[in-house]
Amino acid sequence: MEANHILTLYVTYYLSRYDKLGLKKLGYKNWTVAFKDIANRLDVNEHSVQNWRDEFDPIHGFRKGWHQRNMSPSRIRIVKALENLEEETIRNLVLEILSSKNISNQNIEELIRISSENEIETEFEFIPRGITGNNAEQYFIKHHTEFKELISGKLIDTRSLGTGYDFMIEGKTTNYIEVKGLSSFKGGILLTDKEWSMANKYKTKYFIILISNLDENPNVKIIQNPSKILTPKKSISTSIVINWNVSSTQIHHLKNI
Repeated sequence: MEANHILTLYVTYYLSRYDKLGLKKLGYKNWTVAFKDIANRLDVNEHSVQNWRDEFDPIHGFRKGWHQRNMSPSRIRIVKALENLEEETIRNLVLEILSSKNISNQNIEELIRISSENEIETEFEFIPRGITGNNAEQYFIKHHTEFKELISGKLIDTRSLGTGYDFMIEGKTTNYIEVKGLSSFKGGILLTDKEWSMANKYKTKYFIILISNLDENPNVKIIQNPSKILTPKKSISTSIVINWNVSSTQIHHLKNI
């Protein structure tokens, strides 16, 4: 299957899953306009756009779609890759695909690879927190009162809730804390798409507590409003898991507390 056809499948999955809401969010007034515009942008047949949307319809319930035949492996892989992502995340990916200037060749290759019929099926596994991350969180729990000049209040552990932050601190205002650890002084950090979304949502109320050199003499950097300060690079991997990579250089130039 050609690359532009595969990319169109991601777009049509979104339209099938979110139906009229998806149309509205992408700025289309009706299906005819949507199919024509998507076809022009991705250089595919207009009828194919509608047919590919219909292939996903049986699992979303807005239309019967192509319920009379089994879904092909490539479509199943796209469903598996996107089913746990939120609407805004998928929409942003779709907008990047439709505006080819905003999506990297590397991410295009990964999207194609995920949907490849030659790709081996794998079970999705929970990836446990690393030892460094756990140690950093325990260090923060033990020493959080030392940061009270910047972040004061009651510490609430939210690590098991999948909220996009590790802790809440409730005081005069509620602040949201994500703790990251580095075993040495230098190194980049990885933010999940959920964490980066929360950073963008809560802005000055969102903090990354970066604890480096954990094995010897821990060093702490408090990064308030990271979505304003940092410019991470987006990467896409199988499932799909979207992460935002902050380079070691950016971290190194941040001031210590």
